[in-house]
Amino acid sequence: MTRRQKTQNERVAALLRRAGRRGLQQIDVEGPVLDGGPPIRRLASRINDLRGHGWVIDSSARRAKMAVYVALSEPAAPAQQPARPAEDVPTSTPAAAPVLFAPPAPPSPPARCAILGADT
Repeated sequence: MTRRQKTQNERVAALLRRAGRRGLQQIDVEGPVLDGGPPIRRLASRINDLRGHGWVIDSSARRAKMAVYVALSEPAAPAQQPARPAEDVPTSTPAAAPVLFAPPAPPSPPARCAILGADT
């Protein structure tokens, strides 16, 4: 069985955890990366992705004119939804189903022209 490669976001998250208060810089992920994986060329984009997933990451510090990214908090693990008991599951019967759309109206008879007295 082959192991799935970690995504760049997963790798950056692991590197941020490992770096702690020291932080992570672009230079840390460009050459031989700390985790042994291939280089990550756009660290700022990966940080933005993690922020979109609920991470709180500080980037106000600078070291050698490069941003230093420090993870302040991670998102909480999603809570597991308990399975609903079978008695709570609604049954789908035609009588219980709500009517979402009315059936189309039957076509109307053709209109009669008052002037010509013929069908239009």
